[in-house]
Amino acid sequence: MDFVSIQVSSGFTSACALIVFTSQMKNLLGIKAEGPTFLKMWTSIFQEIHHINWNDCFMGVGCIVFLLTLRFIGTLRSNKILWIFGISRNALAVGICLYIGYWSKSSGKNLFTLSGYIPAGLPEIKLPDFSIENQSFIELIQEMSSGLIVIPLMALLETYSACKAFAEGQSIDVTQELITNGVSNILNSFFQGYRINGGLTRSAINKASGARTQMSNFYIGFVVVISLLYLTPYFAYIPKSCLAAVLISAVIFMVQYKVIKPLWRSKKLDLIPGFAALLGCLIFPLHIGVFIGIGVDFIYLFYRFARPSIKVQVLKVSYSLHFRKIKNLKFLVPNKH
Repeated sequence: MDFVSIQVSSGFTSACALIVFTSQMKNLLGIKAEGPTFLKMWTSIFQEIHHINWNDCFMGVGCIVFLLTLRFIGTLRSNKILWIFGISRNALAVGICLYIGYWSKSSGKNLFTLSGYIPAGLPEIKLPDFSIENQSFIELIQEMSSGLIVIPLMALLETYSACKAFAEGQSIDVTQELITNGVSNILNSFFQGYRINGGLTRSAINKASGARTQMSNFYIGFVVVISLLYLTPYFAYIPKSCLAAVLISAVIFMVQYKVIKPLWRSKKLDLIPGFAALLGCLIFPLHIGVFIGIGVDFIYLFYRFARPSIKVQVLKVSYSLHFRKIKNLKFLVPNKH
């Protein structure tokens, strides 16, 4: 992962943010749209736009305005009460919309598209299954084929991108992240869980809620357990447009546009791998787009190594002696001192 440049990582992160934004537009508009890539999702959205649910749309847009307003208020640390409201904006938005959704459902009006039934309880602790639907373990491996390599790599890349996006200049130990993901997924298999990795969207919401350290994960875990045990009947009344607004309000700030200006000033060609990764992830599936960005980055590096820039200057001193000053080749001259 150390060979993945900041340009490619930023392009991948920005593409993920735009894809999450696009995937939530259907819930924000109250329509049914789907697609495997960014462009196909937008094509499906425009095809279904005439089925828009204006109630969902108004609620979603209103939630976005509400969340962004409280986000700005949260930056005003002069008033602690306003700051608390600012970092609690996601919970406030979901709570208010939950009440509105419950009122709509109980009154029989059904104005909004609700989340629906969510089963309660914690998963059973047991040994992981090595066969599914009469398929043996070997048959499962053969069916997944390249996915056994692509899925872990994509999980690690997403974790790495999330770390870079929120590290704020701190160093990242990729080996530690890899070990953590591996151990977590091994333990997670005993709880029948999904694949574990650092998620860009969840990390964005976590940071938007005021989290600053890894201790927030213990708090999140505690809240999730309590919610699964006692609160799932109420989650059915949360409008999908509200959840879409929460996600959109978090991921729009993950677009890595700030790296463009310094790279443009230093060396414009360094932007090419980043834009290649961005466009590749938007046009093709994510794993293909990432490999496109990495491939362009390596080609660009090899080209620079094969065509190094050498500047030669002729210096004239007294006694008509001429010396040639060669920049960028000082390492070829042995130091005899």
